[in-house]
Amino acid sequence: GNDTIEPKVSVRYWTDPIGDFLSGYAPGLDVENTEPLNLNYRVRAYLLHEAGAHAVYELASMLSWAYEYMVFAKVRTELEIELAVGIDFFPEVAKFRAARLLLHRLAEVANFQGSIVLSARTSSYYAGHRDTYTNLLRNTTMGLAAVLGGADVIEIQPHVKPATQMALRLARNIHHL
Repeated sequence: GNDTIEPKVSVRYWTDPIGDFLSGYAPGLDVENTEPLNLNYRVRAYLLHEAGAHAVYELASMLSWAYEYMVFAKVRTELEIELAVGIDFFPEVAKFRAARLLLHRLAEVANFQGSIVLSARTSSYYAGHRDTYTNLLRNTTMGLAAVLGGADVIEIQPHVKPATQMALRLARNIHHL
């Protein structure tokens, strides 16, 4: 017969009801009736930054948002925290370092047994439309701030909107610097 082993594919659902409410999107995912082993939570705190929130407000809101998901999680699950990286280099490094420490302490208080992934996403809030190459330099600085802050995952946005092939290539290669 067939000697190939079929890998088991487990579907992982990400849900963020609070973020969906803030962005005005309601996907219709029924959190209560979803199989808990496949449900992971995502805190999209970058939405607050993109709306103009200061780093302190973004961090404070993220913590309260994450605490709600930690308390709601009934089994081991994954919690992904997505924070924006702004143009203020040292405050952004401090924000990510503080986020890691505070999330660790919050997990202890909430008795959360799952894993926490800290993601960084470069901000498009400060992107200029005329001098696009300055945006490229900003993205590089933002990426470095996320690295020094201890982010697990970094998403670097293209420096122009709509993204061209060259802009996508540069965004993919900034991490080499």
